[in-house]
Amino acid sequence: MQANYNLLNSTYYGLQASYNSLQSSYYSLEANFNSLNQTRTTLENEINNLREKTDASKIEIINTRNLTYLFIATTIALIVLIIYIKKKRPEPYVVIRKETVAVKPTDYS
Repeated sequence: MQANYNLLNSTYYGLQASYNSLQSSYYSLEANFNSLNQTRTTLENEINNLREKTDASKIEIINTRNLTYLFIATTIALIVLIIYIKKKRPEPYVVIRKETVAVKPTDYS
């Protein structure tokens, strides 16, 4: 009977040691999980911030591109207008001047 008690007692202590080891492993894994979860949350926030910056940059690029196209089109239009004005022939016009002719009276008397 003492042998059975000793066997049960040693089994109990063995199981208790295994339980303590498993509980220690559980707490360690739980701490690792919490740490990884915090890291994941931080990375997700960083990704969201980077997406917002990327979207803002895309909008700035589109606006800059549109302004560039507008400036190029305006420059081309001005060049064409200047060339048109330079090559345009002046319309012929006639100047009519009325001149008065003064005749000296001659003395025929």
